Amino acid sequence: MPTAKKISYTESLNELDEILKKLDNVEMPLEELSPLVKRASSIIQRCKQQLFEVDAEIQQMLDELE
Repeated sequence: MPTAKKISYTESLNELDEILKKLDNVEMPLEELSPLVKRASSIIQRCKQQLFEVDAEIQQMLDELE
């Protein structure tokens, strides 16, 4: 079974930027709004998790230097 490709933080931010551009479109059909907001929320959660992981790694490295 192939493993899913881990999406980078930069790729996530790029996708989030594209979603925000779509949300800025005042002519967007209302039916498209909810799925885009849900996707954006998912991306934000993934980015937060990646940031927490990197922060923990950096903190561990700093602790090892002491």
